[in-house]
Amino acid sequence: MLKVNNVAVFYEDKKALDNISFSVGKGEWLMLLGANGAGKTSLIKTLCRELSYKGEITLLNKDIRKYKNKAYARSLGVLSQLHNNNTALNVKEVVSLGRYSYTGVFAPFSDQDTYYIDQAIETVGLKGYENRPMYTLSGGEQQRAYLAQVFAQNPKVLLLDEPVNSLDLYYTVSLLNAVKTWLKQGERCVISAMHDVGLAAKYGEKCLLLKEGQVSLYGDCQEVLFSKEINEAYKLDVRKTMREQAEFWL
Repeated sequence: MLKVNNVAVFYEDKKALDNISFSVGKGEWLMLLGANGAGKTSLIKTLCRELSYKGEITLLNKDIRKYKNKAYARSLGVLSQLHNNNTALNVKEVVSLGRYSYTGVFAPFSDQDTYYIDQAIETVGLKGYENRPMYTLSGGEQQRAYLAQVFAQNPKVLLLDEPVNSLDLYYTVSLLNAVKTWLKQGERCVISAMHDVGLAAKYGEKCLLLKEGQVSLYGDCQEVLFSKEINEAYKLDVRKTMREQAEFWL
């Protein structure tokens, strides 16, 4: 569904990404891994067309540079880290914003628009919260509302840029489970930038390990997570560290 071939990104005279290549197929969840500064967010921004790049990126066999803005917004959705939110909009109004690439700002919603809005709210577990102002929600509930907004777009590709960093364990698991449910509902794929390698192991099918803006290793999550390359990328024995953390619960 999404293919990246030999992509390079420069910040002024510094190369942020170099020779990045990978693909994500229907139903796949790709985890972007790597230490801070490895290039995960730069890659997400490149896929969002926020950064200029050299190389080729195609979505559904079409160069992403050739998409018009509205068409690209319908095809690719993104959820970033949670930020402070004091808006007086209620949950349904926030989720409805995900349909504006189809309707425009002032046009009424069709039955199809309403279906996707209601389905998105139900998928993230906020049914019954539709009329609640966003500022009355917890951080985890707000993030689920913004995830529902992206679901309402009905994109082919969902990008997640560290979406659970500020969430507690309950909201982390519930949000990622909602993504897993959504992924199974159509011809879709997910790309997530993640810090937590344990969550990457639980939810991902494939992993792209970045180190200093380059691909260190790309393949099945088990292959990447048990590799010497991941130890080099994080500068520690990842498997040993994860086992030591799990010992308390065994």
